[in-house]
Amino acid sequence: MADSSSIDSSFVVTSGALCFGTLSNMLGGAQAPTQPPPTPSPRLTGTVIAHQFEHNVPAKNGSWNVYKLRDIDSPRVDGWFAAHQEVDPLPELTKILRVAGSPYEETENTFNNDATRAERVFLVNRYDWGYYAGGDEVEEVEDDEDELAASNTIGLVDYEHGNALVQKWARQKSRKRRPSENGIWMYIPDAEYMWGRFGFNDDYTEARSFLHFTQRTDFGKTVFPGQTQPLKEN
Repeated sequence: MADSSSIDSSFVVTSGALCFGTLSNMLGGAQAPTQPPPTPSPRLTGTVIAHQFEHNVPAKNGSWNVYKLRDIDSPRVDGWFAAHQEVDPLPELTKILRVAGSPYEETENTFNNDATRAERVFLVNRYDWGYYAGGDEVEEVEDDEDELAASNTIGLVDYEHGNALVQKWARQKSRKRRPSENGIWMYIPDAEYMWGRFGFNDDYTEARSFLHFTQRTDFGKTVFPGQTQPLKEN
């Protein structure tokens, strides 16, 4: 297991589910019934390929630990990883990257399919959230220093506390949103395109981990806390 010093923060899941995405996505996820473990197939929507699902997933109750993934040569945050406290984070993250890492790098899968289901990994792609997903828009404080922050940054929160955290975070600039005991805001500077990957338990009944990264994340130059080698070989 990872050393406790590598943990950036922690939050607690009490409702057996998580909401995820932008503030608008999370609001929709919190207001929709919790869906079964998702198994969507990619489909052509207009000119893009996307999956259709609610922005909530069943998740393991208990404490989840959060880790910042940083550029190997600087303190810059290029990704986030969250995992239930009973999950060994580094092997879990390594597996997710093997199954479905960044589409800009060599990876086994870029859409949900039978292979990702067998590996118990659920993919959230660029067109699966943000304004592409539609839904009611949440008005939030703009940030002149990062104009993309409002529409291209995401959070992960306990389903029961989704509405309350959306209202709280909407009054704060994206880069100023602090961790909550019920969720985490995963700000990555200058993000334009976003991806997420959920790791599920062996029975594919509840999520136990989540990876968030953007177009600027290069896993060949990104390290897990306390490690000196990048997450992927170049």
